[in-house]
Amino acid sequence: LSPITLMATVGILFVVLTFIWRSRKKTNAPGPIFWPIIGNGISVLRNRPRILQYIHYDMIPRYGRTFCMWTGLMEPPYIMT
Repeated sequence: LSPITLMATVGILFVVLTFIWRSRKKTNAPGPIFWPIIGNGISVLRNRPRILQYIHYDMIPRYGRTFCMWTGLMEPPYIMT
């Protein structure tokens, strides 16, 4: 792979991912900050052993009883308790 091909591939990938990122539906629901492509996957994986406690004791006091968590490129699920 030549350096020019690699740079072109990275550039095209960046443009496509930026387009996908900007074309996502926006939500007015509160929720944690999410990352492109992976959404809130890092915080969910980090708290996986205690996910229900994480939602109940960390997320609800911070964002209220209805909030949004992004899961990658899919539509965000609204968590209502």
